[in-house]
Amino acid sequence: ALEDFYQATGGENWIKHSGWMETLTPCSWYGVACLDGHVGMIYFTPGNNLHGSLPASIGELSYMRVLKLNDNQLSGSIPNEIGGMVELVAVNLYDNLLDGPIPDELWNLQTLQSLNLGHNRLSGEISPAVGNLTALIELILSENQLTGSIPPSYGNLSQIMGVFLFSNHLSGTIPAELANLTNVYEIHLSDNQLS
Repeated sequence: ALEDFYQATGGENWIKHSGWMETLTPCSWYGVACLDGHVGMIYFTPGNNLHGSLPASIGELSYMRVLKLNDNQLSGSIPNEIGGMVELVAVNLYDNLLDGPIPDELWNLQTLQSLNLGHNRLSGEISPAVGNLTALIELILSENQLTGSIPPSYGNLSQIMGVFLFSNHLSGTIPAELANLTNVYEIHLSDNQLS
């Protein structure tokens, strides 16, 4: 899966890639951290010059807890297979060129505490299944091309500290259920078509 990831995202052109495809000890490769002998994190500094798309085989990294690939040029859709990464706690794909819908499988990752998909080209509606992610502290979906209404189930995210949905194409009314979010310190809904 790591080899696929390297090939699919132009690893030879990454700014930092020490160890990748050079040694047989992936736990020592740049940006890779292991937990109990399994890949637990891919955590790159912002802007490592990743191009291309995330391969489906990334879902085979089932012990992964942190995936941080923000500020790059990743394109294409987020693979459905990310739902196989059931240990994920944090996903940061902010500021890429990702498009298509947010895969439904993402809403089943019960351990997620931080999900940042802002500043991409994601489209489609926000699934009501977003309300399943009750461990979320941070959810950033701003600056995309999301449509439809804000699901009332958003109000189930009792730990969430901010609602970041600005600069999309959301419509309809603001659900009253957002008042259930007692830990929220910011709600940003500007630049939509809400009524």
